[in-house]
Amino acid sequence: MEKIWLKHYDKWVSPNLEYPSGTLYDIFSGVAERWKDRTCTIYLDGQLTYGELKDKVDAFAAALAARGIKKGDRIIISLPSSPQFMVAYYALMKLGAVVVMLNPLSSQREIFFKFKDSGARGIVTLDMFFDRFVASSREVGMDTIIFCGVFDFHPTLQPASMSERGEGLLNMRSMIQDSLPQGAQAKVKQDDLAVIIYTGGTTGEPKGVMQTHRNHVTNSWNITNWGKFDQNDRGLCVLPLFHGFGMAVMNCLIIRGGSLVLIPQFDIKNVFEQIHRHRPTIMIGVPTMYVAMNNYPDRKKYNITSLRVSMSGGAPLPISVKHEYERSTGGKLIEGFGLTESTCAVCANPIEEINKEGSIGLPMSDTDMAIVDLETGDKFLPQGEIGEIVLKTQTVMKGYYRNQEATADTIKEGWLHTGDIGKMDEDGYFYILDRKKEMIIAGGFNIYPKEVENVLLSHPGVMEAAVIGLPDSYRGETVKAFIIPREGAVLTEEELADFCKKNMVRYMVPKLFEFRSSLPKSPIGKILKKDLKAEEMEKIKRR
Repeated sequence: MEKIWLKHYDKWVSPNLEYPSGTLYDIFSGVAERWKDRTCTIYLDGQLTYGELKDKVDAFAAALAARGIKKGDRIIISLPSSPQFMVAYYALMKLGAVVVMLNPLSSQREIFFKFKDSGARGIVTLDMFFDRFVASSREVGMDTIIFCGVFDFHPTLQPASMSERGEGLLNMRSMIQDSLPQGAQAKVKQDDLAVIIYTGGTTGEPKGVMQTHRNHVTNSWNITNWGKFDQNDRGLCVLPLFHGFGMAVMNCLIIRGGSLVLIPQFDIKNVFEQIHRHRPTIMIGVPTMYVAMNNYPDRKKYNITSLRVSMSGGAPLPISVKHEYERSTGGKLIEGFGLTESTCAVCANPIEEINKEGSIGLPMSDTDMAIVDLETGDKFLPQGEIGEIVLKTQTVMKGYYRNQEATADTIKEGWLHTGDIGKMDEDGYFYILDRKKEMIIAGGFNIYPKEVENVLLSHPGVMEAAVIGLPDSYRGETVKAFIIPREGAVLTEEELADFCKKNMVRYMVPKLFEFRSSLPKSPIGKILKKDLKAEEMEKIKRR
């Protein structure tokens, strides 16, 4: 490949950033020893210091080691955002075990697939999910099944009693209480496997993304340098920690010695109450969360001006949403870009320099990004031309778990092919037009759903919008838009079609509209267009 991509600007990032050495546990342990009396977690309004959390981490690690859990063992964590999650996570990191992330609300099919595919030896989850996991865990031969309660480790709320449920079923709280506080630490290197996170499975079965300690330490350091995090920051953790985005938020705050306000589930009223009460300075979320905050009718009752920096990823951030959020908080909301295969964010708009609205910003430290042609993926394209975004950095995954073919298709000559269509401008800022697989070709024209959605979202009566392509016997594909109206708005298909005709070229205007009260979303609030597409294709089959 001819190397004609642009490097990031030294003015905004350091090209020779010195990264912390050690593993994820080393980072956590070092911060906890330095600031043992500093607040680490705020959960259900109860607080734990770094020292208190580290004692539980070390005791749980010792208890796990006593049961034979060792380096390389895969252990599933299926917990909401909570101190329990963090205790399990860092304890397993200390032992060199591999954490496999699982949404507690996954379908039975997903649960069994991930149990079997990962070869997990055990699971840590909530007692209320007992019936969801035990049958599958027995079927795949797991020998370590650990449960905990919602209020475990809370300083004031009384934990519920947990009866023994049978051989091999363990109580996390009891394990910690009965364990010695210290235990041997495994010899773990930065390039050892730390985490497996499964992708959503847009095509075929989900793929397990393998992430190393180096991936996470480097990525966390890059993000915190970009956002200028320090030990005085307090992060609002609205993203689930079992998701890659949420886990990155956790590690970012830990690596800087900050505090985490843990929210087990995104409830808009509780979000405002937690911000008002605990004064977080940082929030990292997805656009649908910021939309919900902007449209919460009682928002003026709460003071949310403590939020100095908020970051958005996972989906395009509408400019109107950014403006309204910044007006209400007085802080900055910047858009960035990353994917599970790159650990998390690798590109974002600068905090203090030029913020180009509609762009995903500049590559972070030690990251090269480029645009390659859509046909072969072998040719680098100059500024302004549209192609696939590729990137090269220390945070790129080790590969897909037990799937060399998919790994080779995604990482070529060290470049991660993201599947996102975009372009780079004359200043090196990147823009995403859409997912490569979501591009619509109608009558020979390439239509990028994001561009249509941005126009729809600029209509004062539209709160959320999603656009997909459907088969069309004449045009090849046609455009359908799903709309959630704002409260009190009365919209018609004719009105939106006329609005689109005035603001985009004719071939991009949706031919079909559907008004809904909600849209299918992932655990972090990302609109699931694949589910919408599947629904429509099923309707077509039944005709």
